[in-house]
Amino acid sequence: MIGLMILLNKVNRYKLSTTSADVRLKVIGNSTSYSLGYAEGDTASFTFPVTFDSSALSLAPAGGFYFKGAAFGIYNTGNGKPSLVPADFKYWQQTATALT
Repeated sequence: MIGLMILLNKVNRYKLSTTSADVRLKVIGNSTSYSLGYAEGDTASFTFPVTFDSSALSLAPAGGFYFKGAAFGIYNTGNGKPSLVPADFKYWQQTATALT
């Protein structure tokens, strides 16, 4: 399956309709939440299947120290199974955008 998987407290999988077109990912953050979205091919519109409260990212673990902030990354999986296959991306660009 070619798709997008989002891990929060549970696994959410979203099947993509493309197997060869570009897929763009977007994270929109504000003072209280984050929205995660994607767009396929040349379409200008993004689909945002997940919005979550940003307080979920700064829960103190047992032992005291915790990171207060957010980190997002891209990686491959074996459809939910362990995989040693490397994540080879043809192209990756991270672009910061100004708040409007």
